[in-house]
Amino acid sequence: MRFRACLGREACREDDVGCRSCGRSQEEIAGLRALTTHVALFAERMDYDNYDDFLDYLARKAAAKIRTGRVTH
Repeated sequence: MRFRACLGREACREDDVGCRSCGRSQEEIAGLRALTTHVALFAERMDYDNYDDFLDYLARKAAAKIRTGRVTH
């Protein structure tokens, strides 16, 4: 499956199945919103003033784990 970013919350037309704008399911939309909130709250709690660097680092590390198959639960 390929990730497709929504055009924005205002453009997102959610129904019982998923977004008719981006095609993502309700589960994916809710999960991504929760994950985004969790990451943002963590950055705030750590009081990072360079949160862009933190987010870039997080994206690189997550991508490396996925690429190398080192994702563990």
